[in-house]
Amino acid sequence: MLWDYKDDLGKLAVYSSNKEKLPLVKVGDGYNQYWGHWYTEILVQVTVPSFGYETVVITQENEDYPESSYIPSKHDPRVNHYVDYVLENDYIVAEFDPMTMVLSGALCS
Repeated sequence: MLWDYKDDLGKLAVYSSNKEKLPLVKVGDGYNQYWGHWYTEILVQVTVPSFGYETVVITQENEDYPESSYIPSKHDPRVNHYVDYVLENDYIVAEFDPMTMVLSGALCS
């Protein structure tokens, strides 16, 4: 769902974090209204690594890939902060790398 997008829907373009243009399909036509907001349903084919995520940029077709000028603060609630991934019981402690989910350490008691 693309919420409150005010530019021309006919010129939508979606880019991956590697600046590659991604295939896009609009479901339906035009804007739909819901509780004072406007939305359009879109489908984008994205490759996502295991235990990972991908960031996409939605912009207009005739524009270049936008370079971000926004630098979020550490208190911005929209920023994900990585935490330690640890599984532990009475017999074993297993630690996982938060970026790859590869087992980075284990301790048996």
